[in-house]
Amino acid sequence: MLKRQSKNFQRFHNKHHRYSCLKGKTPLEVIQKDGFKPALIGGNTKLPDLDTVPDGNIILIRFIRSNRLLDIFGEKFKVSKNLIYSYVKAVIVTQIGSLQIYLGDELVDKFNYRLNA
Repeated sequence: MLKRQSKNFQRFHNKHHRYSCLKGKTPLEVIQKDGFKPALIGGNTKLPDLDTVPDGNIILIRFIRSNRLLDIFGEKFKVSKNLIYSYVKAVIVTQIGSLQIYLGDELVDKFNYRLNA
């Protein structure tokens, strides 16, 4: 029941909630405009054990609260005051060991970040 209602809430939210960082658009409008097609895996899929993390980008969306902490897999990064109460895009660029923080399309911060497999 909770899982089904969570999906209903997610659909409603992405269709109806508008954000200033998305220039007044809903999340659904943004991904439809960009032609975004998420890669989906089945609920029972077992993830492989990796010896190394392949080169590429891992993209996360995070909300910044008043404490200014960006949480990436349990690691905390202090970000600028002007990001408080904003959704940011955090991009882990595995090839160069970088965590890049975007507000909309603007790169606003950067941290060293290495993933260990």
